[in-house]
Amino acid sequence: MFQSHIHIQKRKGSKGTSRFQYLQDLVNEFQETQSIEDKQQIIANLANFSYDPINYNWLWELNVIDLFLDCLVEENLMLQELAIGGICNLCIVFIYSFMLDPRFHSYIVENDGIKLINSCLTSSVLEIVITAIMTLLLLLSDDCRSDILTRENRNCLIEFSKSNQSRLSTIANLFLKDHFNYAI
Repeated sequence: MFQSHIHIQKRKGSKGTSRFQYLQDLVNEFQETQSIEDKQQIIANLANFSYDPINYNWLWELNVIDLFLDCLVEENLMLQELAIGGICNLCIVFIYSFMLDPRFHSYIVENDGIKLINSCLTSSVLEIVITAIMTLLLLLSDDCRSDILTRENRNCLIEFSKSNQSRLSTIANLFLKDHFNYAI
C-alpha cells in the first residue's frame, strides 16, 4: 500500500526520526558495516522502501540506485537477490504509479544497469533470474531495446522456457512471445 506524507508524519510522531533521516542512516550504515548479514538486512529494507513512490525523492537523493547496482556484482548471492528486487520495485512503481519518475529508468540505462541486469540471467539462484527477467521487461523502452533484446538474452530465454520451474518457464515464454515473436 502506498503511503501519504500525513500517514508517515503520524507514524513517526513529533519526536521521531524523519523518513529521510532513517533512509540516510540505513545508507550510512551499509557503507560503514563490514557485516554481510547487516548489509543484507539494510538492502532488504531499502528494497522494501523502493516499492512506494513517496520515497522516490529521498532514495534518489541518497543514491540508493547505486547501492543496488553495486550489489549486483557482489559475490554474495543474497545481496544480489535483494538488490535486483529493489531495482525491480523501482521499475514496477515507475510503470504503474501516477507519480511517474523516469530518473531511475534513465539512470539504470545510462550507467550500464542493463548490462548488470543481463548478467543476472546466468545466476544459479532462481529468484535472481526471475526478478532480472521481470526487471528487463519493465525497463524495455526505445532507448534500451537493443541492449535488452539481444541474441544472448533470447537464447537464455529459450532455455528458461523449457524449465521445469513453472514461474521461470512462464515468464520466459511471455517475454519470447511478446518481444521476440517466438513461441515454444
